[in-house]
Amino acid sequence: MLSGENGREKCWDPYQVGIGHYAQYVAVPADLVAPAPASLDALHAAALPVNGLTAYQAIYDQLKLQKGETLLITGAAGGTGTLAVQLAARVGAHVIVTANSRNHPYLQKLGASELIDYAQTDFADAIHAAHPEGIDAVLDSVGGETAAKSLNVVRDGGRLVTIVDLEQVRPTRHIDTHLLYFRPDGQQLAELTKLVDTGQLTVHLDQIVPLAKAREAHERLETRHHQGKIVLSV
Repeated sequence: MLSGENGREKCWDPYQVGIGHYAQYVAVPADLVAPAPASLDALHAAALPVNGLTAYQAIYDQLKLQKGETLLITGAAGGTGTLAVQLAARVGAHVIVTANSRNHPYLQKLGASELIDYAQTDFADAIHAAHPEGIDAVLDSVGGETAAKSLNVVRDGGRLVTIVDLEQVRPTRHIDTHLLYFRPDGQQLAELTKLVDTGQLTVHLDQIVPLAKAREAHERLETRHHQGKIVLSV
């Protein structure tokens, strides 16, 4: 990523690894890859790198989340959110999530401490009521108005990372804001693999869709009603 005006990251570097297409094979530098988890089949393993690295880099590199801190994850039932919940819980953070109520039991099982149904409750009001002093950090995977509203629940000196956009994120107080696009990293992938193979990280698939029906997969993704990762089967 490159820093833009006011410290906002507005460009990302694709690292020349062929991001964005459905090739069966692609040549990449050896230090950007790692062996797949032995405990996963190929489809579940395919769901780990992009979402896993995004969650890992958000929690550890950007937010630098600490034990005892409060973290809000918006859109927590998606591919990145379900992994971020687990990583944040491992740190020892108090994890607040927004998700449809049908996903609450699963997210609670993953480590969420506080669950808010965004369709029934204004999440900002709910967080203000429970944490009037404000929370420490936000990992936003929704963007737009949700990302903007998330600023209002963060304490002065807190942090917000979005994996969608910063367009509507305009802090009027001292809050660190960042746009994150994951970077390939073989060492971090190896750490994620270890967590999976030791039973400390679960990869959940929402759907397995044949490559010929890729359009349907994208349409479901855009509804934001999926739980975990949607993968294409070749």
